[in-house]
Formats: sequence, structure tokens, C-alpha cells
Amino acid sequence: MSHFVRDLPFGATLLEKNRTRFRLWAPQQAQMSVDIGEREHIPMQRREGGWFEVAAACGAGATYRYVLDSGLGVPDPAARAQECRKLRAPAACA
Repeated sequence: MSHFVRDLPFGATLLEKNRTRFRLWAPQQAQMSVDIGEREHIPMQRREGGWFEVAAACGAGATYRYVLDSGLGVPDPAARAQECRKLRAPAACA
């Protein structure tokens, strides 16, 4: 089996088997969070230049979405896969 590895400064990056860093550029947002699976929103830390990031306990294949300060959930534009749910906002897969 071949593996695809990318090292980009944004999106979901697997740090360890069950730990992923989420990073998104959203300069117009005052705050951001990430919603992983059915868990509550995990607040992201605002960084210089409009970047937000957080490391969370989840592994490859976890569904997640970013949540804007308005409460709107949005998929990750850098995700490897997108999932569409009827009752929730679209989610991405790490």
C-alpha cells in the first residue's frame, strides 16, 4: 500500500496516531472552533496573521468541521475528503 504525505501549513495534519493539528486562515473571524464528530466545539487559538489552530485527540478518518464565530459550521477547504450530511453542515475527513 502506498502512502500520500503532504506537509502544508493549513488544514488537518496528523501529528501522532490519535492526535491531529487543525489550522485555518480566517482573518475576518474573532474566534473559531473545530467540531470533531459529535463532540462539542473545541476552541481554536488565534495566531498572528489571521491563523487559528488547535491540536486535538483524534486520528485519521475522523469527521470534523470548522465553526465560525457566528456558529455556522463549514467544511475544511484543504480536506482530503468531504462528507455531506442532511441535518448538519458538511464535514471533512482528516
